[in-house]
Amino acid sequence: MSPPVSERQLAGERKNEARTARQVRRTPVVVLGLLVVLTFAVGITAAIDLRRLDTPAGAAQGWVTATLSGDCARYRLLSTPDEPESRGEQQLCDDLADVARERLAAAVRTRVRVVGDVVQEGGLARVSVELAPEGGTAVVKQLRLVERDRWRVVRDAAACELVRCP
Repeated sequence: MSPPVSERQLAGERKNEARTARQVRRTPVVVLGLLVVLTFAVGITAAIDLRRLDTPAGAAQGWVTATLSGDCARYRLLSTPDEPESRGEQQLCDDLADVARERLAAAVRTRVRVVGDVVQEGGLARVSVELAPEGGTAVVKQLRLVERDRWRVVRDAAACELVRCP
């Protein structure tokens, strides 16, 4: 037979149960509040990052990165040919993938960054981009950009010299 429980012990247990019940009721509100704050933070960060891409410097850096990694969708989105393109989209993407595979086989990490000032006149801009391969010599080239619904790099000789366009 178990010993009798004192009134004081029962009162303490009831008090602990009430405290636990309040904490359990409060938990969903706290979790939802944290999720709302986190969602707003991610949304604001994404909006700022996407807005940066709509600048000449952001478009130039994004295009160079897409070219180096073989991301054909971004390559086409962020550039326009200097002269009419004779290849179809699939052929262009295949050629870009071949060039990217060669770079990947070389396994050289390359830092891409915009250097100097962006010169912008109306719907035209010039951006200097630096490619610095790990253990190699940095190369700086000036890219021309045009604004056609968004900033796009003009795929001319200078741009293709920098990243070896397909």
